[in-house]
Amino acid sequence: MSNFGSKSDTKRVALIGANKDALALLPLLFSDPATRLVMVVDPNPDAMLFKLMELGYRIASRHMVAVSTDLEELKKIKDLDAIINVLKDPATERFLGEKAFAGVEKLSPMSAKLLWNVRANTDKDSDKDSNEKVNKPKAINQATVLTPLRDIVDAVRLTHDRDELLTDILDIAIETTHAETGSVMLITKEDGKPILVMEVARGMDEEVIRKVRVPLGEGVAGKVARDGEPRIISGEAKDGDFPRALPRQRLRGARRKVKSAISVPLTVGVNIIGVINVNSSESNHVFIDEDLNLLTTLAGLAAEVIQKSSEHDRLKLDAAKFSLWKTLELNMSERKPLYKRLVMVCRHLAELVSGLTCFVYTYDDEKKKLTLNASSMKDSPAGGHLNFAYGEGIEGYLIGAMKEVILVDRSSDGAANKCVYMALPMAVKDDAVGVFVAQIVSPQGLSKYNESFLKEMTKLLGESIYTHRNNEADLARSHSIVKVDEMGLELIAMKDSKRLLSIIATAASEILGAEGVVLKLMEGMPDNFERVASHGLENKKNAEHFFAIEEETTREVLRKGEYVLREFSEDASPYVRGIISYPLFYSGELVGILSLFNKCDAESPYPKAFGSVDIETLKRFVVYVERVLPTITEKYIIKDGAVIATPELFRRRFEEEMKRAKRYGRELVIITVRVGGLGGVSGAVKEEFIKKLLGYINDKIRAFDVVTMLNEETVAVLFPETDARVLSALNKAILGEAPTEFSRGIFYGVASYPKDGDDFDHLIDEALGQVSPGGKDKVQA
Repeated sequence: MSNFGSKSDTKRVALIGANKDALALLPLLFSDPATRLVMVVDPNPDAMLFKLMELGYRIASRHMVAVSTDLEELKKIKDLDAIINVLKDPATERFLGEKAFAGVEKLSPMSAKLLWNVRANTDKDSDKDSNEKVNKPKAINQATVLTPLRDIVDAVRLTHDRDELLTDILDIAIETTHAETGSVMLITKEDGKPILVMEVARGMDEEVIRKVRVPLGEGVAGKVARDGEPRIISGEAKDGDFPRALPRQRLRGARRKVKSAISVPLTVGVNIIGVINVNSSESNHVFIDEDLNLLTTLAGLAAEVIQKSSEHDRLKLDAAKFSLWKTLELNMSERKPLYKRLVMVCRHLAELVSGLTCFVYTYDDEKKKLTLNASSMKDSPAGGHLNFAYGEGIEGYLIGAMKEVILVDRSSDGAANKCVYMALPMAVKDDAVGVFVAQIVSPQGLSKYNESFLKEMTKLLGESIYTHRNNEADLARSHSIVKVDEMGLELIAMKDSKRLLSIIATAASEILGAEGVVLKLMEGMPDNFERVASHGLENKKNAEHFFAIEEETTREVLRKGEYVLREFSEDASPYVRGIISYPLFYSGELVGILSLFNKCDAESPYPKAFGSVDIETLKRFVVYVERVLPTITEKYIIKDGAVIATPELFRRRFEEEMKRAKRYGRELVIITVRVGGLGGVSGAVKEEFIKKLLGYINDKIRAFDVVTMLNEETVAVLFPETDARVLSALNKAILGEAPTEFSRGIFYGVASYPKDGDDFDHLIDEALGQVSPGGKDKVQA
């Protein structure tokens, strides 16, 4: 309303509404020579003005006022200064938010009544004293000017919009004192200390307004708020007149521009609730005692109105908080994933706050990251797809700083809509819960009431998420324990080793919600692990990606001898979000690895990494798996790292290696060693002898792949990728350098692929046919 401070220009005004309240404004508007009402428009053809027109009553033609039922007609008016909106319905508010009205001031009926009453009384008093100097402020009839304000002290219906009320009071203060700028500051508490917070202001952008914090006793306003004594400044302001809380650049600008100012307390009874400030930068405009007296009187009435409005706002906020609390409890108690419940809350908030789009990020302290869990948008990547690392972006910064951030688009001045970004941290008992982000695009921007409401809502939401998430985590943990124990007992009762392998993979997937599972067991020599079961990896393309990462992780498990947990970004791995590989031990030896990929549960529509709770659950499940390993590995003899396979497993391993040999053009060798009379010795002596024999071969030649007992006296050993030099060393070691216990009574044979055959049975027969007594008929490479 600051553009109404000048009386030299005629203001072109339109009135939306043809009802009784709108018609009551007509005499006031017509009585002001500096105002021209150009149009009255109301979409309702049955409004009072149209009914009167049917009876022959019309606005006098000399006023040249157009009358219409089409709001679009307003867009055709050139140089429109202001629109008084009496209807105040949502459709009209949206219409006035269009670009066509970006530079047009929008007034409420109350604002119009107050401002034009002030203008009318100011002009009357100016006419009475035309001999005064042009630049000297005119005396004002206080009784007539303040009458409209007195009328609204008890009108609770006019205190429904606190920002509008404070703005109207400030406009009256600026108008009646012929000031240029001003502000209303109210006392509140931050960190237990009273401070002045700027509620509304003229001549200062909104972002700075929200940041101003003035301790009592500092600067002119702070001293007035502390002492309750009004102050007037004449001449250029001094450094001490401004609070340190103002940003430096703005402070220097204020010092340079302000030439005179008034600050008066807002007092209710004996309590000071704030101050009103008015300023002027004109060197020839000096405030006088009459201005101070008028502003003091206005402040007395205004304080009552503000107090009543504040009480009304508190009641309204308490009611809104209670309503939201009930909605939160209802939504958060639903048997739905957390992200779906939070989406319902976000959409409910968007309905309550005009122009709001909001986002809820939850914080995972273990992974040190924020995850977008919900949004009020219809199509949004909620439920875990978007993440911020700790300290990353504004949202990530808030987790560490635990301070709110409110940003206002300065470039939106004069635009139809104001743009506001608001980020509020959520914390309970010093534990970070997440961040609530609000983006507001509306003609009103972020009102003080909505700001308070969203802050209170954020606190309630954080507490609700904290409580429900902890309760559900405890419930999920207890459910998983029960499920693990039930499945573990079922595993122990099974005797079918082949079925056990399949059930282990399936059960692990079900218990931890894994997209895929791979079970590997050691076959042949240590560190040689083969897949014996899998689940959820039927898609070959996905399986390729899974297996590549699983191979890397398996090597890490073997190196560390403990579980490995890994997490991947979408850029690093488009298919795998996370993997956990857990070692399986039997008789102190690492004999298997259970790997799980991509946690998929109801809490997120996207795969994600595993966490500490999953590790605890898997650890419990592995206890049962390790108890059934003897049943699974009954076809193995495991002694001090040497694994002797059954003939069937030896054949399968040979066939796998022969496929590789054919593909890459490599050799494959089988040797057989028969020890006469070995079948008649005790099991322990036999195992010890075979262990020494295999250890000797391994030390003298190279690590072999797999060993089997063809019968009670004959051992077969598979050497993949073996060439002529290795065969020569083999001959020398077995037939020339072997200790007496290995050379006497031992018969040795060898067969190689492709030289001696291309199938298992043929090569075994060939090796057995070449068996020779130690030291006689030595086989040549």
